[in-house]
Amino acid sequence: MIKYIFISIIILITLAPTIFSQSNTQLFSNYLPEKYLIDEDKLEQLEETLDRFAKVNPDLIYYYLNYLNYITEQGIYDRDSNYYNILQYENSLSIHYNNEWIEREINRAQKLSESAYIVGELESYLEEFQIPQIKVSAYSIKLPVDKNLQKFFSYKYLTRDTSLVYNGDINYQDAVEVAIQNIVSQIQSDYKANGVNSYDKHESNYELLLKNHVFSKGFSNGSGYREDFYIADYLLLLIDYSDFRVHPGIKVGVSLGNMIYNLSEVEVTEVYLPYHQFHLGNTENESQFYNLTVGYRFKLKEYITEFCYLDVNLGWSFLDQTDPGSSEEINQYYFFWEGEPGDFTLLFNGTVESISWEVKRYSELTVNINIPVFYLFRKLFFELGLEYHYGFAEYTIQVERDITEQIAPDPSILGPEIERLEHQFNNHVFSGRLTINYSIINSLNIKGVISTYPSIQIGLEYLLNL
Repeated sequence: MIKYIFISIIILITLAPTIFSQSNTQLFSNYLPEKYLIDEDKLEQLEETLDRFAKVNPDLIYYYLNYLNYITEQGIYDRDSNYYNILQYENSLSIHYNNEWIEREINRAQKLSESAYIVGELESYLEEFQIPQIKVSAYSIKLPVDKNLQKFFSYKYLTRDTSLVYNGDINYQDAVEVAIQNIVSQIQSDYKANGVNSYDKHESNYELLLKNHVFSKGFSNGSGYREDFYIADYLLLLIDYSDFRVHPGIKVGVSLGNMIYNLSEVEVTEVYLPYHQFHLGNTENESQFYNLTVGYRFKLKEYITEFCYLDVNLGWSFLDQTDPGSSEEINQYYFFWEGEPGDFTLLFNGTVESISWEVKRYSELTVNINIPVFYLFRKLFFELGLEYHYGFAEYTIQVERDITEQIAPDPSILGPEIERLEHQFNNHVFSGRLTINYSIINSLNIKGVISTYPSIQIGLEYLLNL
């Protein structure tokens, strides 16, 4: 008997990387009604049902196989008498125990000395394996249960050995407990060999073990349960720590935005009318722009959290298109003469009609610093920053005159009816900024920026890890 158990455990070790991968209908084909095996639709439904019960507790396989036998071979449809009610009741108990186990593991995860986001990832992972609870009344008729045969089905499910046949001389309760203890030992051995920071999913089978609730009190009547064994500690092997680490590196970005900028008040001296000056007061301009940035990320903390890094960026913006400009109506009459007051000759007269400007080119150099201040979740977070702007513009001032009468011998003194003057402008502005980031992948972000400049922009940013 001991030799038989030992051989079975060796099989379990060998099959550990692919445990639970084999079809349940193939595994228990010798115990299933023939009519289910020849009907593909029923066989598919049978596979799903067996899988659902076995994952909660492989001891339920015994009740389910008996139920199928009673309704197909014996024609017993009373649910108290055909194992249906006992199956559902035991299933509800196992679900309850399994969910308690998951809660225990979540509580354990919260006590681990890991980054909050790693703990959160671990909790989310564990929560995926909670089972919706069902309420079932206790059954009223006690039916005979062959405990050893029941444990044989559980043991067969664990080993996935289709050739395994029942032997009444073997205590299968002990075999199940030894098999599960072997899984525990293997997990502990893998953990020591790989270390917590090793990301080798193929070397661990934790996800399948979780799906099957192997270590809960509900699995095979608590055979795998260990008061001193927390699978949450070992599940850290399944987490890619690089997803949560802060990586310093070079940043490059491109964005498209809209900004409002102001030029200084424009003053134009009318060279042909001494002592006359005109002011253009409305100089606000709104334009779309492209922005290219390059920068560097300095790591302040090991894992992502508030204030975990500082970004310093240098950017260059150029206009995609400009506003047509701004114009001011003047409508000021003027005249020019020669001679003395009271005895003069009128040379010309007319009106200065308007003065306007139009931007030909605008570019801007920016320097900004940003720091994360709030993570809504790992992929969506907010930064606050400060920015310095140096803007440079070239624009044209246009003066329009309407000369209505002239007798001047030299018309050049009148000046052109439309005169264009080239101007340059630069400014220095400090502003605050709020950046909303969403990580498409670890190194690539979509980001939106709102600045007090004022401007808004949206773009992409890539971090080259160093």
